[in-house]
Amino acid sequence: MTATPTATDFPPTPAAMPHRRGGVRRALRRAWRECLVPIDAGDTAAIAAVRGVARSALAWWGVPGERSSDVLLALSELATNALVHTTGPVRVRLTCRSRTIRMDIADASPGVPQPMAPGLAADAPHGWGLTIAETLADRLTVTTVDTGAGKIVTAEFDF
Repeated sequence: MTATPTATDFPPTPAAMPHRRGGVRRALRRAWRECLVPIDAGDTAAIAAVRGVARSALAWWGVPGERSSDVLLALSELATNALVHTTGPVRVRLTCRSRTIRMDIADASPGVPQPMAPGLAADAPHGWGLTIAETLADRLTVTTVDTGAGKIVTAEFDF
């Protein structure tokens, strides 16, 4: 018995799709450009699963391997920061438009994150997440929600 695809299933990779008239493979690749993953508060174990979902999306979008690794590392750092330093759930959104990957990490804390604390030792095991993401991304911004109910950290990666 074969499984029936659901709305949450990823589309098949272009290589696995049959060749059909009308460019179905090309149309699907163009149409499927967003990935949204909610994470429960404090669920740091979910980061590995989110990376797996993101890895599949990045492959589908044709992001080169090295750039894909940059996106995945920044995703891990930013999502972990949001889970560790806030009390609410986190939402990870990846989009691909015009050869740019945009990653939005939304959380419930209105506090603006700061790169490296002053006086942080070079071999400190914590405190490097935002600095790593800022180094890997082409652009990194933090936007607070007008109601004071949270923020969105946005990282963009050109490829």
